[in-house]
Amino acid sequence: MRPALAIIRTMLDVATIRRLRESRGMTQGEAARRAGMSGRARWSDLEAGRKVDVRLSTLEAIAKALGVKPGALLKCVGGQGRAHP
Repeated sequence: MRPALAIIRTMLDVATIRRLRESRGMTQGEAARRAGMSGRARWSDLEAGRKVDVRLSTLEAIAKALGVKPGALLKCVGGQGRAHP
């Protein structure tokens, strides 16, 4: 019997992203430019929670723009344990 596997879903913590950006005195446009994103509208969608599925490379770029590690921008939204026979 295998041990139970925990399935954990994560998503962007948009409140943290906004708080970090504001605490650094950056506009959405400036943060988007630093992250190499196509514009302020995309960053705005991100902070509004309309764009929470991002590529790992985008997550890393956002984290770098905000001066944090990528994990600081994620939150656990649920988990489920499952045993495999």
